[in-house]
Amino acid sequence: MGNTVHRVWVVDSWSRSAPLLWPRIFDAGYHTGGSGHPTVRATYPGFQLQFVVGGEGRGIYRRHAFRVRKGQALCLDLQLPHRYEADEVRPWQVYWVRFEGPGCRSIYDTLDRSGGPVFPFASEARVRQLFRDLFGILRSRPPGYDLLAWSLLVRMLREVFVEISARSAAGNPPQPGIPQALNLIAEHYPERITLDRLAAAGGMSRFHFIRRFKEATNGMPPIRYLERFRMSQALHLIHTHPKMTVKSVAEQVGFTDLSYFSHRFKTVMGTSPRRLRKLMPFPHAAWQTLDPPKPPGS
Repeated sequence: MGNTVHRVWVVDSWSRSAPLLWPRIFDAGYHTGGSGHPTVRATYPGFQLQFVVGGEGRGIYRRHAFRVRKGQALCLDLQLPHRYEADEVRPWQVYWVRFEGPGCRSIYDTLDRSGGPVFPFASEARVRQLFRDLFGILRSRPPGYDLLAWSLLVRMLREVFVEISARSAAGNPPQPGIPQALNLIAEHYPERITLDRLAAAGGMSRFHFIRRFKEATNGMPPIRYLERFRMSQALHLIHTHPKMTVKSVAEQVGFTDLSYFSHRFKTVMGTSPRRLRKLMPFPHAAWQTLDPPKPPGS
């Protein structure tokens, strides 16, 4: 049984030559079994986040051996040499996503300083649901799917950061920097967020913060990043709450002026929120059928 492999693998087709305006997903999948068939690479594009929902895995990263078990996540910079595989006795069941783009290096660095590459994550049920949604989005590619995929990636990362925050609250406060500003955006985007507030979260002056932020996000200014993030969350609400009014969507993501929200949404997405909703190919509920195969004996 340990060498039986079950896979779901969904690949995005975006061009690597295109400019990165927000984090993009290379591919995502589900894997169970496969002991004795390690993944070994000297280097590979992007970062990879894996959530183990059953069994165990092991590997070598930065010349150090690691083990990862059910309820833990593994985050790797794939540009560094790495090896990982399922445990021979209890082969893992794992969801994974590979990505890169503005802000991803800072996010990875924050995780790495928090004791990586293995971390606990908050909720297996939420992780499974997030990946079901992601598989559906990457297969069907509805309008704005890349921004919507980003919003799901953020939620996946938050499953890890929730546990890191709990650990910080127990006596190890996080160090200031660009990752803290990104966390502020991810956790408080519906609120009024100013440049001064972001700079304070990063522990820098406005001038120094803007320069450092643009270095970390491929040249994107902080307020533009905040706007793109809010648009990704607006897109998520439009997909998942078909009866929610555009006004309510705007308010939920931090816009108090409906006209301004609609104008900026059209600038970013190329169409209005109302028209985008009409273009949706199927309801969000249809994605619930896109489950990975069940492992043997389940």
